[in-house]
Amino acid sequence: MLLNALGSAGIQCFSEHPLPFTQAGELNPKGCRMDIFIPHADLCVEVDDQKLHDVDRDAQRDQMLQHEFHIETLRFTTEEIRRDLAGCVARIKKALK
Repeated sequence: MLLNALGSAGIQCFSEHPLPFTQAGELNPKGCRMDIFIPHADLCVEVDDQKLHDVDRDAQRDQMLQHEFHIETLRFTTEEIRRDLAGCVARIKKALK
């Protein structure tokens, strides 16, 4: 749903984008995959299920993406997307500037 809305808004992005290596070229043991990656903005968009959400682990992962790859992360819950898809797209567009 969010991926399609971003495409309709003209935002080029990739779904389930792998990030298997650290900046130093070493294999990343965390096996990082981004739900949605917007490469021209170095932006990762994560969609979190409230029941499966691990706040501490997600914070560590977001920090690793920022530190190792200079990629910012925006997080939305599935409920936020269902309730306000246009608002979520607007927040992503704002982060692109």
